[in-house]
Amino acid sequence: MPSRNSVTWACLISGYAQSGVPEKVWVLFRCMVREGLMPNHYVFGSVLRACQEHRPSGLKLGMQIHGMVSKTRYAGDVVVSNVLISMYGGCLGSLDDAFGVFDEINLRNSISWNSIMSVCSQRGNADLAFELFARMQRDGGSGFSIKPNEYTFGSLITVTCSSSDSGSLLEQMFARVTKSGFLYDLYVGSALVSGFARLGLTDHAINIFRQMTERNVVSFEWFDGWI
Repeated sequence: MPSRNSVTWACLISGYAQSGVPEKVWVLFRCMVREGLMPNHYVFGSVLRACQEHRPSGLKLGMQIHGMVSKTRYAGDVVVSNVLISMYGGCLGSLDDAFGVFDEINLRNSISWNSIMSVCSQRGNADLAFELFARMQRDGGSGFSIKPNEYTFGSLITVTCSSSDSGSLLEQMFARVTKSGFLYDLYVGSALVSGFARLGLTDHAINIFRQMTERNVVSFEWFDGWI
């Protein structure tokens, strides 16, 4: 092409990112920057997702891009920041770095909260995950609460097994999930089945499994082990 702009580069980089070719994404990103074009939030998002897919070696480049983002108008942008949090989580980066991004978001949405809770869940930090859960419902979106969804419950259910009071905590999560209407969600239901089974509470796990209208490999693997 005789003339290329940021939109052209964004489309090309996004295409390679979706095709799962992270090395090509990184090469194109560097070429774009060398041409003097400022990446937009679509480009930053695509490159950061490529870093996440190439874990853990993608962490170094992801941190470099974080530094670049911090010097642009996208610092604090909710879309870019959400991807940055996920990148730090997926690449097993610093929890402090993930929280640094989270704290600087101008206006957090449900993805922001779910992303940081997921990072805590991956690290097995139940206390911090549930502290964030309480904060999200109290003042999640700069003065108004944000309701939990299936991703929220999935992360919290997963991390309960890391808690010293995991059995009681999982019972509480089960009650909250039921009240919120997410018991029949495939993702949440499978997480509950897996959690109760891991704690040896097989009656609870089987009861939830039988109530699930949709099942996946995870839920069937646990059930097959009991029959």
